[in-house]
Amino acid sequence: MSVPANQQTTLGALAKRFSLEIAEKAACRVINRLASLTNADGQSLCFSESGVRPAHLEQTKAAAVLCQSQQASLVNKNSVAIVVDQPRAVFAAIARWLYAPVSRGGRIDPSAVIDPDAQIDSSAEIGANTVIGPDVKIASGVVIGPNCLI
Repeated sequence: MSVPANQQTTLGALAKRFSLEIAEKAACRVINRLASLTNADGQSLCFSESGVRPAHLEQTKAAAVLCQSQQASLVNKNSVAIVVDQPRAVFAAIARWLYAPVSRGGRIDPSAVIDPDAQIDSSAEIGANTVIGPDVKIASGVVIGPNCLI
């Protein structure tokens, strides 16, 4: 799964944003793809959990692997092992950030129902058939999909 061109990043940027500990020399590695251990390349980020075959960790071509501490020594020496307690959860958070929809600058679908007491920033997007109740505050850049009740 390739990252949108405007969302390519480095391990250093990911480390800063998600409070990850990485070696300083690994900070400039570019990440432009999320992949499985077996389909990774030198610009991929992967994750591993318990139960993964050690051979997959040893043979991965990933730039970096999110893993638990007991797996770090198994990660290919050309890859960066990033030790976290919950690799899948961190991987998912990074994926959500990398693939976040790009805001089109504020749009409220005509079918949305919005209470007059709701406060909605002009840059927010509200999807079709969404209902926004009273005393709701929608901040800048928020994107609410279709058929939501808030």
